[in-house]
Amino acid sequence: MPSMLGLTTDKSPHGLNSKEPFMGEQNHDNDDMGKQLARRAGDSLTKAYNGKKDKKKSSRRKHSRRDSGHGDSEDDSDNDVNASRKREERIRQHEEDDEEEGDRPNTIKERNSKAAMEGETLFWRALCDKPSSAFKYMGKDAVVSNYLLFGDKNPRGPKTEPTLEEALEDCEGPLSYRIHKSYTVEIGLMAVAVVYDVTLYRSHGPPARDGTVKMKVQQATVTSTWRQVASGDYVLASSMCG
Repeated sequence: MPSMLGLTTDKSPHGLNSKEPFMGEQNHDNDDMGKQLARRAGDSLTKAYNGKKDKKKSSRRKHSRRDSGHGDSEDDSDNDVNASRKREERIRQHEEDDEEEGDRPNTIKERNSKAAMEGETLFWRALCDKPSSAFKYMGKDAVVSNYLLFGDKNPRGPKTEPTLEEALEDCEGPLSYRIHKSYTVEIGLMAVAVVYDVTLYRSHGPPARDGTVKMKVQQATVTSTWRQVASGDYVLASSMCG
């Protein structure tokens, strides 16, 4: 009971003669403090463990980046090598194409000149085989003056007497021919003038008993013009052999 002075005769629970707590009774303050300490220790251990994990992950990422960078550099180097090889192959192919096309005419003048000389070759070959067949290489208004074929220098054309076609049917062609160095001049967008020397080989006199034939050689200078028609072919427009 408390006294007048505020003192009490009750035993203090914290004194020397205080009773020990029964089994099962706990000090809540001490428990709370222990729990806090345990919680802090667990948090520190968790942080340390997580820190180690983060370090491992970062090191793995660095290694993976290095590996990926190394792979990318290898891929880039491989791509560069393949690109350089392709460029070399294209250059080599282009050079081979240039070598193959080195003899081909690349300008209009060269193509016209080549076409004109091809026409001259076909024209003289037809005269050797059958003179009348040479008319198919001529234009309808073509004019020809050739004393080696007709025996005179008079021109023959579609309006002459005889006409060019009739004169070719009656003349005797050479046995063979040879065209020497030629000169071509472009006289229009699709027309060319040609000048060259020609050698003709003819039979001279009747054949001998053993079948041999004497040859007669004739030489002349030829100037002719060739033009391209709508079909793209070149035809003889005029020719003079003298």
